[in-house]
Amino acid sequence: MRVYLRARGQDRVGGEFIFLGRAPERQWWREHRHYFEAESPTVLVVSDGATWRVMLAGVPTALRDVSDRAPTYTVVLDGAAGDPDAALALRLVDAFLAELGEVADSPRAGAVIDAQLPPEVIERLRAWTLRDGRQDEAVGEVADRVCQALATLPAPATAGSAPAPASWVSLITDATARAAALHRAATLFAGTAGIVAYLNLPTQAAVVRPLTATAGGAAVLLQSEAALPSGLVDLDPPPAPERPTGPKALAGAAPARRPTVLEITTAAALVALAVMILLMIF
Repeated sequence: MRVYLRARGQDRVGGEFIFLGRAPERQWWREHRHYFEAESPTVLVVSDGATWRVMLAGVPTALRDVSDRAPTYTVVLDGAAGDPDAALALRLVDAFLAELGEVADSPRAGAVIDAQLPPEVIERLRAWTLRDGRQDEAVGEVADRVCQALATLPAPATAGSAPAPASWVSLITDATARAAALHRAATLFAGTAGIVAYLNLPTQAAVVRPLTATAGGAAVLLQSEAALPSGLVDLDPPPAPERPTGPKALAGAAPARRPTVLEITTAAALVALAVMILLMIF
């Protein structure tokens, strides 16, 4: 598993956010940027069946810079299907979803990272990255420290979840939905294609419907939506009814209408005339 951590320095000037060591080769999460606000809490777990990727943004930290601002972490992970370190990634996703769902007494993802990366370590790793040409050493130390932090999080229970639609949406505060999302994430780490996401922008279910085109489906947790019912709301559109084929189908069915008074009168006169002709013959 490859580990990337984006953190801010302590200085007022020159303490901007950077990935310690090296940044990911591609910022793949930007493909979904219209669904979330940068630097705010976000969860993305994406798998194509062969590899998986995780991006957690806006992870709160107890650290403060010299202006007493509270910076956040961005954690990016990736690996191959079946990677044993995926268990650590799942612990991180579980802890952050519980935190976002305001679960009381749940472990805080940022707190365990803080414990392994105090301010002096972050400053040293920033110096290695920006000035000292020791990026490879920084990458290795970041991976070691983050993995040690994640190992302190409790292992989540993912077995026994009820069957869920291929694509669904729910609220982050729904415990059943969080459990279903975590179960889906576990399958993504194991080699199933799909996406699990927590999107931080207040939005509507219809807005995230395009995610259903993702192979394997999409499990989406939303910040809030007043009109969203409880439970998992199926995002897959119902199948369209079969349409008849052939010339009549192309022309369309003629609309039904009532005969006019003139048509009724004309028909009655023709019937009467026909009766008179028959009487004259016989």
